[in-house]
Amino acid sequence: MCSIVRPSSMRDYLVKFLYREPTYARVRGIAEVDYQASFEVSASDPTSAEQEARRRFVDAAAQATVSWAREIVFTKVLELG
Repeated sequence: MCSIVRPSSMRDYLVKFLYREPTYARVRGIAEVDYQASFEVSASDPTSAEQEARRRFVDAAAQATVSWAREIVFTKVLELG
């Protein structure tokens, strides 16, 4: 059996983003709506956790089948465990 050892300086975080799609709202003529995205990441500190989660958010948006711009309006970082 193989086990993965994580450095003791690493912590698990849940990073939550509230975001909007202003282009979509403008094109549709509707009010902007807040959407939520969450990412669990391992990082050495909350700032690093947020940076990694933002990278994942951008990657996920780039892979979406729509081309609406996504604008993060609020971020919350919670340490898990």
